[in-house]
Parts: sequence; structure tokens; C-alpha cells
Amino acid sequence: MIALTTLPSAYDGGNLVLRLLPLGYAAIRLTMIFLSPERKPFASVFFMFVYITLGVVPLVQYLLDREQYYSVGVEPITTSLIILVGCGAFDVGYAVHQRRRNKDQGAFPVPSEQSGALVTSGGIVALRLLSSLTLVVALYYISSAGGVGAFFSSRQDLGIATAESLSSDGGEATRAVVASLAKVGPLFCLLAYLFSSRYKRMSIRIPDGFVIALLAIANIIVNNPISNPRYWFLAVLLGVFFTVVRSKTGQDLAIVGGILAAIVIFPVSDVTRYANPQEAIARGSIWETIAVKDFDQYTMINNSISFTNDVGYSLGRQLAGVLLFWVPRSVWPAKPLDSGVVLGEWLAMRNTNLSSPLWTEGWMNFGWAGVIVFLLALGLLGARLDGTYARGLSLPYQAPIGTQVGTALLAGYLFIILRGPLLQASARLLVIIVFIGVLNRILRGSPGDQSSAGRIKR
Repeated sequence: MIALTTLPSAYDGGNLVLRLLPLGYAAIRLTMIFLSPERKPFASVFFMFVYITLGVVPLVQYLLDREQYYSVGVEPITTSLIILVGCGAFDVGYAVHQRRRNKDQGAFPVPSEQSGALVTSGGIVALRLLSSLTLVVALYYISSAGGVGAFFSSRQDLGIATAESLSSDGGEATRAVVASLAKVGPLFCLLAYLFSSRYKRMSIRIPDGFVIALLAIANIIVNNPISNPRYWFLAVLLGVFFTVVRSKTGQDLAIVGGILAAIVIFPVSDVTRYANPQEAIARGSIWETIAVKDFDQYTMINNSISFTNDVGYSLGRQLAGVLLFWVPRSVWPAKPLDSGVVLGEWLAMRNTNLSSPLWTEGWMNFGWAGVIVFLLALGLLGARLDGTYARGLSLPYQAPIGTQVGTALLAGYLFIILRGPLLQASARLLVIIVFIGVLNRILRGSPGDQSSAGRIKR
């Protein structure tokens, strides 16, 4: 509304409505989530992404007549329909799983909180060992980059340092896996300690305090906002927040604050991306900044339409590259590039580090069917995770710690999955899933061990 009343620009009513539709859809859904008594971090982040990147930004870019200069074959009707169909598919998947979950809970009543258990002594020892292993990986990653200083210079310098030391041996896949283990591992273990302490699932002893301190230091180094993409740092912040804050009001305020921060702070927060910070500084109003800085999601959905009109659909080839991201190119020379790079090369762009929203991924693979299936599957998964998360907050003694912590982190990581490209997001996503399974296995409580759970003999 502020943009409409403060931006002097002549515009076509039809095009304006097309850009208002995704914005209005996301605004209505966010309002419904805020009014609901249920905690829905996954759905909240999804519609926050839609509201900002596919709603506010395209509207401002259109009103300022500053749509991305690399937009080809403008298709506002199809682009907006793709966004709306994807949002509708997400909501259908979410509602279907939610209805099935409510039916199952009616048939099988939830047991009382007293049947839960503290983490066993063996589980605490296993968590210490896992934390130590992740710290070793983080130390290797830090040393490979040339030391701690590389993580407080710029993303550009860090990328060059790690490319020289890690990519030379095993290629980009090795580099991505090592970086993902070094960043996700210490974060996951720290969140497991925070959740267990917050909900009294274990007794924190002196050795645990020492491990927690080392994990905190490791996270400050490898996950700081200076040398990391803003989307990943946002995932870290939301992961910590959703792990330790159980208040519905607090979570709603976090989403509102995230929207405001994304519009005001996010566009200029890449000052540390380059060795020369002046390259990242933009001048002008807030609206001018978001119209030209980094928000290319609507444009890339539009470009994918022109791309498939010219080249055709990949019919699952791009998806195969995502699922088999771990296969080195030395073994699979024809391995697909990520969708953002494919579109960038087709556009003959010098900078091919472009986004590829989930809508684009679905469209480039299978057209309308891809958009519906990709977003429908995300809605099913989102409802499952939100349901598990809400139940874990009401019955923290029963919550599988890995699932609870993983859901909090995945809600934040959803921004990266939605922005794409999926190929770039795959390595870290796989590491998160593996850690969920590992933590669930090693931190299982035992009702018969509650009297001594969490007690380590000295």
C-alpha cells in the first residue's frame, strides 16, 4: 500500500493487478496464520518468501519501471499464474496432510507427557562424541581456508581460498559437502544442546559446558554473517529462534520483523560479499534499492517461460542433477548445471549466479505439472514438519530431539530452497536430513532410566 501511494509512475491497470494477486494471496495467508492458535514456522516462512520476493518486489519494480534488465519475453500473465498455482498447490498439500493428521490423532489419542523420558547417559556421551567430530570437520574447513581470518574478510575471498584448497582434489561436490558438514554439524549439535537444556531433557555437566562453548565459537567463525550468504545466516537465526522460543506471539513477531528486515536491511546487507565493499553499496530510497538489488525471483520465473519456449522442458534432467548432486563431474561429465546457471548462459549473462525459485525448477522440468507436483510435495512436507514441531512444543519430553531441532532449522532453510537453485541447496539439505536421523537415534530417552538420566559418573 505504501508503494502504491508514494511511487509516482504511470502504469497499466492489468499489469498492476497481475502483480497484486500474489501479494494479496500471501498477505491473506499470513493473516490467517497469525490468527490461528497453531505454530506454523514452515508455512509462515513460505508465505513470507512469497510476500516479499514474489509480491512486494515485483510490484515495486513494475511501478518504478525498473524490472530486471535481463528479463526476456515478458509474460506477466503466465508468470503470475505460475506463482498462484504453485501457492495453491502448496496449500492443497498442506491441508490434505493436516486433515489426515487430525483424523489419525482422533483415532489414536496422544499419550500423556509423563510417558516421555530424559536423554540417557549413553545419549549424552554420544552427543559429546558427535559434537567433537563436527568440531574436527569445522577445524579442517577453517584450516583449508587459510585460518580464522578468512572467515571475517569477505565471501569473495573465502570462496577463492576454499576453491583452491578443496575443489582441486574432489571438485565442487567435495567442496560443497565439506562446507556443509562444517557449517551444519556444529550448528545442529549446538541446537540439540539448547533444546535439551531449554526443555530439561538432560543435565548439563562441566564437560557439556566446555563442548557448548567450543560449538558456539565454531559457529561464530563458520556461520557468521560476514562470510556467509545472507539466506544461510537467516536460516541460522530462524533455526536458533524456533528452537528456543515457544511463544506463538514471539514467533509471529519474528515473521513480521523478518519481512521488515528483508525489505529494509536485506538488500544492503551484502556489503561483505566483495573484497571492495563499495561494490555492494547502493544509494537511493528503500524502493529503489529493492527494485535493483538481488531480488530476481519474479524475473527468473518469467525467463524460464521464454527458455522452455525456446529450448523445451528438461523432462526431469535438471531434477536428476539435483538428486545426484553428489556424483562428481569426473564420473558424470554431462551432469546438468544448476538451473540458475543454465538460464544465465541462455541469457548470455556474464554473471550466471542467478536464482531459480522452486516454481522455476518445476516449470523447467515438467511445465505446469512440475509446478503443481513440486509445490504440492512441499506443502505435504511442510504440514508434517509443522505438526511435529507443534506437538514437540506441547509435549517436549516426547519430541524426538533431532526432528524438533531439524524442523526449526529447515523452516529457516526453506528460504534457500525456495530461492534456489535446488542443486546449490542439495548438499546442505542432505546434511541436515542426516543429522536429524543421527540425533534421533543417539538421543532417544528411556522411561526406565529417568531416575538416572543425564547423570554421568565422574
